[in-house]
Amino acid sequence: MRLLPKDDTFWHFFTKQTASLTLASDLLLQGVKRGAPQLVSVAVRVKTIERESAQTLQELQVRLHKTFITPIDPEDISLLSEHLDHLLDDLEAVAYRISAYQLEPMPSLIVDLADRIHSSAELIEKAFGMLSINESTEDLCKEILSLEEQTDQAIREEVTRLFTEEKDPIQILKQKEIYDIFERLSDATQELGNALQNVSIKNS
Repeated sequence: MRLLPKDDTFWHFFTKQTASLTLASDLLLQGVKRGAPQLVSVAVRVKTIERESAQTLQELQVRLHKTFITPIDPEDISLLSEHLDHLLDDLEAVAYRISAYQLEPMPSLIVDLADRIHSSAELIEKAFGMLSINESTEDLCKEILSLEEQTDQAIREEVTRLFTEEKDPIQILKQKEIYDIFERLSDATQELGNALQNVSIKNS
């Protein structure tokens, strides 16, 4: 087993990003559970978290250019951090759309999707913790991919129902746009899960 150099700097950056992702996804989940009136403030808080995470990415990139010995390959550090940043971008986008469209009552699928995204965020945070101590992320990544598959299937079924049963075209457009962003967000968790597993195998 190859030992990773003792450099905690980049794990600190990853810890900040994954904690931000988990916090933002929890805020979204609690917001959609409470309903539309709560979502404006939630969207603002998620936007703040997204901006802070973007700043963390910039700080990581600067540090990366100044560091000769890194705990994992520099390109992998950059790739993983960018994946996390993209996830927060999409999370902010869906939080904004849900708050702007003020759906009442809140569709139950949106609550379910937010719950799955939060579960994925928690798994991602745990997987980075395992990677930092050079332990396998395989089981966690499998769970992330399973949640992504469940999400995609649920969205397909709901979009089919929406176009079949919903009579209000404005509602169709609003919900379809939200589901599209959730699907993009879910796909991003799959991409990160695959990247994490590849890095874990490379460093085992």
